[in-house]
Parts: sequence; C-alpha cells; structure tokens
Amino acid sequence: MVLDSGRYKAELFSYLTLAMPLAMRAERFDDIRYGTRDDDSLHYIYMKKRDSLTIVIGIDPADHFIKSSEGVIQQEDASFVFINWFSDFQQTDGYWFPHALTNISMGLKVATSVLVNVEINPELKDSEFEPGELFDLREVH
Repeated sequence: MVLDSGRYKAELFSYLTLAMPLAMRAERFDDIRYGTRDDDSLHYIYMKKRDSLTIVIGIDPADHFIKSSEGVIQQEDASFVFINWFSDFQQTDGYWFPHALTNISMGLKVATSVLVNVEINPELKDSEFEPGELFDLREVH
C-alpha cells in the first residue's frame, strides 16, 4: 500500500505515541527540546523529525506518567495538530495503563476510548497466530 506523505506522517505519529517511552531512546530525532507551559503542570519533551513531524510528549512530574502526546504535522504550507490525552491510570500486575484516551484533531474532540480490562502475557496457543480458512494461501492461484 502506498501512503501519501500526509497519511504516512499521521501513521508515524500514531506509531511513536504507542512506542513511548521507548521511542525516546530508540528513534532518531533531529532536535530535542524541553519545556513547560504557562498554566499547565506538565513538563514537555519536543522531538522533531525534520522530514515529517514534531511530537510533543507531556509528562506529569508528580507521577511521571505520560499524560499527553501531540503531533504537529507539516504538509506543504499547512500544519495539522493531533492530540492524545491519557487519564484514569490503573495498575495491573505491576504495570500502569491509562484507562481513558481522548483524541483531538485540529482542535475538535473526535473520540473517547475506555480500556475495560488488561490481561498481561496470557497463555496463547500457537494456533491463535495461524491464518484462518478465509486466509488460506494454498488456495490462491
């Protein structure tokens, strides 16, 4: 599948958000800056990928949780801003997970998601990862 540059940048933002905080160490960024904002308790890390986007991670200094992820995508003469707000952190088997996610696109709230249950390292059979009948490649000519 070929992604146009705007779609690729949006997917890159989603990937980096899901890969945090490991992506801060594993990914290449061309410029990294740190800061705070007036009337905001979060501390921010601004990470720029020169060819695609700037991702801004908001960390709460009280508990060290990532509370926000912002993506600023430059597309020709326009900028697009996507924001994820994470909240309702709960612990499962020693791991903390946000159980609420709010998605903002260009200033509009577009979705709210709620995580109901977390199961860590469940026992899965190898057959769970095998293609089903609908995807039996032996029948493709």
